[in-house]
Amino acid sequence: PIRHAMALSLLLLQRRKDITELRLDAIQDGYILIHQSKTGKRLMLRITPEIARLIERCRRYGGSSEYRVHKRARRKGQDGPPLSPESITRGFAKARDDSGVFVGIPSSKRPPFHEILGLGEARRREQGWTIGEIQAWRGHSSERMTAHYMRDHEYWERVEPGSGGKEFS
Repeated sequence: PIRHAMALSLLLLQRRKDITELRLDAIQDGYILIHQSKTGKRLMLRITPEIARLIERCRRYGGSSEYRVHKRARRKGQDGPPLSPESITRGFAKARDDSGVFVGIPSSKRPPFHEILGLGEARRREQGWTIGEIQAWRGHSSERMTAHYMRDHEYWERVEPGSGGKEFS
């Protein structure tokens, strides 16, 4: 379930709490409906093929559970409870530390779960998304806020020479 929560955050660009509250009935007509707990915004995010594959993996894991990310049921035939934001944080920290990538780095300097959102934003930029498109998916109130969150993720914008301009000789 932690892997599913991480992947959903990466693809949907949503906070932990909003991922934990994702439900089956939130998928309608090719969109996933998200009511953001922090901002109160209601977003309809288009389900891409990549997101559809992830949702199907979550469904296979979840059986009949109404939540997308949840713990396994303790008894056969029962649904597991949804994950809490805190359990996602702990699970991410364990996976991060078990990876061995951050050995020798003080725990206070290791990336938190929230960095998944920054990575998702950077991936979208690499795919050609504009700051405005990322802002809409994140539910930010302004492009400036989105740019603020993206500031620590290096992005190089390709600039080509104009066509039709005069060249220096």
